Amino acid sequence: MEEKMERKSKLLVLTGIFSLFLMVSFISAVTVKNAITSPSEIAPGEIAKITIEIENIFSDDVQNVNVALDLSSSVPIAPYQGSSEESVDEIKDGDKEKFTFNIIVLPDATPGIYKVPVKISYDINGTRETKNGTIGIIINSPAQIRISVEGYLIKGQEGIVEIRIVNDGLSDLKFVSVQSSQPTSGATINSPLYEYLGNIDSDDFETLEYRIFARETSPSLISIPIKINYKDSTNKDFSQDEILNVKIYSQDEAKNLGLIPGQNYTLYVAIGIILLLYVLYKIRKKMKKRKALGA
Repeated sequence: MEEKMERKSKLLVLTGIFSLFLMVSFISAVTVKNAITSPSEIAPGEIAKITIEIENIFSDDVQNVNVALDLSSSVPIAPYQGSSEESVDEIKDGDKEKFTFNIIVLPDATPGIYKVPVKISYDINGTRETKNGTIGIIINSPAQIRISVEGYLIKGQEGIVEIRIVNDGLSDLKFVSVQSSQPTSGATINSPLYEYLGNIDSDDFETLEYRIFARETSPSLISIPIKINYKDSTNKDFSQDEILNVKIYSQDEAKNLGLIPGQNYTLYVAIGIILLLYVLYKIRKKMKKRKALGA
């Protein structure tokens, strides 16, 4: 009797182990081996491909394999010239199969990292199984920074030059800072060489000012090297080197251009003529008065 009970217990244990093995096998019969987007970072409005590689790691074949992307409203992408679902009839044990989806990123998509839900369905040993997961896509676009210089310098004087840093790109710039160097020759920056500007949104700008003294021996144009450091929407670090060219005028050039007050000889001549006419008028009036008295 005891021997019979022992055999029954062993049989139940073996049956339980076998059932557990089948259950685990069903859950992990197929797995996502790889998921690639091309290009790796997709700009708003850009067309791209998502390729998902599925591997059958079970010892049996799987049939009617279906892979579907859940492109809900929270994910700013849509199918492009195709469907968000792809299917194959069979994946044999140990084999892999690639599923490719053509997508387009919505033009008003905010750059960032997005999770795209993926549902994989398949038949194995007469049972329909479903596996849910997510893949990540990066929506981003290269920075487009434009620099403009406003202002000029006059030899022998300190002047203010304004630098405008414009974000012409589709992505915001974060933690923007500017590191400047002294001009190559002829002038000295009297302002701090490091400036932190913070964030610059898309289609926006920030400004900074330099107080610069131009020596009498300065050339007509000086160059100021600067380095712009920032992070993109995915927190990657970037830097961009620029050269700022600032015009310098001599005192005489500045006077001729009306940039500084100078002697206005035309005004003096006009005033002299008016005074002369006034004196002549007084003399003529006095002479007429004398003639009238003599008569």
